[in-house]
Amino acid sequence: MGYRSDVGLALTQPAVHTLHQKLNALDKNSEAFSVVSDFLVYADKHLEDADSGAEVYLWEGIKWYEEFSDVGFIENLLTELDWSNFLFIRIGEDYDDTEARGDFWENPFDLKLTRKNLHGSPEPDFYSRKELTTSPYPSYPFTERRPYVINIGRTCSNRNRKSAYCP
Repeated sequence: MGYRSDVGLALTQPAVHTLHQKLNALDKNSEAFSVVSDFLVYADKHLEDADSGAEVYLWEGIKWYEEFSDVGFIENLLTELDWSNFLFIRIGEDYDDTEARGDFWENPFDLKLTRKNLHGSPEPDFYSRKELTTSPYPSYPFTERRPYVINIGRTCSNRNRKSAYCP
């Protein structure tokens, strides 16, 4: 079964450009290209901000093991990027397993890590919940008892009506 995580990744326009350069540098007929392309295309959520060129990805309930070629590709990309050009947040199954890297906190998707109160939970360790969130959309927990959740969305306005999340 394996240990699972929720992962959010926000990239500035220069980081998106670097991502595409690295992807295009792979042999188009290789398994690595296919695996990494599918990983990006089939993310649970993927949003683009037309004004800034920034993008955000969300993967829910995945095995974030660096030895996997798709995860290794993203981890290598992050080591090459300036911290101001990305925000990476991973929340593992364990209630104290959170990781945040990068300085792109002022992203157009409002991607962030927050703490919330859990009501009706019998164990003291579960009274608070960390949440990777963007407002105003609800949380997407992959288990009912999981203390961490990732949300991605953005506030709808006239300038970002191109998003699937904005009517």
